[in-house]
Amino acid sequence: MKSAISENLVAHLWQRSRVAQFVADSGKNVQVIHPGRLSHDIGGDFQDAVLLIDGQRIHGNIEVHVTNKQWYNHKHHCDSRYNNVVLHVVYWQDNPVPTRLQNGIVIPTISLSLPAGQCLDIPVERPESRLQVSPPCPHIARQSTEQLTGLLTAAGKQRFAGKVDFFLRALKRGKPGQVLFEGLAKALGYSQNSEAFRRLTNKLTLDAIGQLQPYKEKRQQALILGTAGLLPSQRAKLKQKPLVNVEVEELEQNWRTLGLANIMSETDWCFFRVRPDNFPTRRLIALSCLISKYHNPGLFQGILKLITEPPEEIAWRWLVDCLTIPAQGYWASHFDFNVIRSRSAALIGYDKAAEMAANIVLPFASAWSRISCAPKLEYKTAKIYLHLPKPADNELTRYMRQQLLITPGTCRTACHQQGLLHIFKSYCRYRDCASCPISAN
Repeated sequence: MKSAISENLVAHLWQRSRVAQFVADSGKNVQVIHPGRLSHDIGGDFQDAVLLIDGQRIHGNIEVHVTNKQWYNHKHHCDSRYNNVVLHVVYWQDNPVPTRLQNGIVIPTISLSLPAGQCLDIPVERPESRLQVSPPCPHIARQSTEQLTGLLTAAGKQRFAGKVDFFLRALKRGKPGQVLFEGLAKALGYSQNSEAFRRLTNKLTLDAIGQLQPYKEKRQQALILGTAGLLPSQRAKLKQKPLVNVEVEELEQNWRTLGLANIMSETDWCFFRVRPDNFPTRRLIALSCLISKYHNPGLFQGILKLITEPPEEIAWRWLVDCLTIPAQGYWASHFDFNVIRSRSAALIGYDKAAEMAANIVLPFASAWSRISCAPKLEYKTAKIYLHLPKPADNELTRYMRQQLLITPGTCRTACHQQGLLHIFKSYCRYRDCASCPISAN
C-alpha cells in the first residue's frame, strides 16, 4: 500500500478532502477554511491556506509529505524559506518528533490516513495529473462586465495609492535616486530574490556605484556581480572549471582590481524553481545596464524625464520602450555563466518593463510630484497609469482571472491587473469575502 502513495497523491487528497476538521499530533483541533492554492515556489506546496487552530484563525503555507520524517529528510528545518509554513500535512506519521521550523517554532502535523478497514478513495486520474483550481468566487455571477471593470479600476487605483504612500515614506528617509534604485532592484528580483536584491542595494548604494572611477560599463557590472558573490570565481562549482571567454575574464579582472571584501554569497540567491530568463545573474546585468543607460544625467533624472518629456498620447509607450534592455554581449546567449541559451532574449523585455512602470516608476514619480509640488507631473503620471496596457499575467493574476471568470476583454490595462492583485492580497488571500467589494455589490 505504501508504494501506491506519492507526495502528489497526498496533495490531491489534501486539496479534495471533504473532511474539514482534524486533530493534530499536538492534540490541537485544526479546521480547514481554505486548503490554499497550489504553489510552484519553494517554501510550501500550497500558499495562502486559511485555518482555525484551536479557534485561532491562521493564514500561511502548507507543506505536504507522505510521511512526517520527510520534513527532516528534506532539510526543511534548516531552511528559512519554510518559516511561513503553518501546517504539515502527511499521509502517515512515522516519527514522534514534532515538525520544527528553522526559526525554532513547532507547527502542528495532521495525518490524512484512514482508520483500519476503510478504503482510500484514490482519484480516478493518476496523481501525476494537474491539481484542481479552486472553485470560482461565489459572488461573481452577480457582476456585469461593466461593474467588474469598474471594481477592478477602483481596486487598481487603491493599490497604486498604497504604493505612492510607500514611496512618500521612503523619500522622507532617503535620497530619491537611492529610493528609485532600490525599487527597480526589488522589481528585478521577483519574489524569490527580492530580499537578496534588497540586501545588495544596502551593501552597494547608487552613490557608491556612481563613484566608480574610471567609469566603464564592464567595471560596473563586475562591481555589482562581485558584490553579489555571483562571479564564476566566487561560486563553488564554477571556479573548479574556469570559463574561457574574453567578456567573463574582463569581469573577473575588473573585480580583482576593485579589491572589495564586504560581499554576499552564492547561497544568498535562489536559482531553484526560477525560470532561467529570471536567474539573478541576468537580472543583475539588467540592473547594471539600466544604470548605465541613464548614467548621464543619472538614474533619478533620467527615469523622471521618461514621464515629463514625451507627449501624453505616446507617454506610456515611450516609458515602456525606454525601460527595456535588449540582449547584448555574453548575456545574449547565456542564462548564467556557462549556461547557454538557444535563442537571444531581452534582458528586460516589454512585459517586465511594463510591470516595472506600473509597480515602481509611476508610483515613485507620483510620490516625488507631491514632495516637489509638481501637480502636472502627478496628473500625467495618473493618466499614464490608467492607459498603460497590462503586461503578461503571472501566477497570481492567472489565479484571480480564474476565480473571477474574467474574459480577455475585461482586464485590459495595468490598472485592471493591479486591481486583481489588490483584491487578492486584501481579501481573497485571507478568505475575507465579507469585506470584499465584489460581494458587497
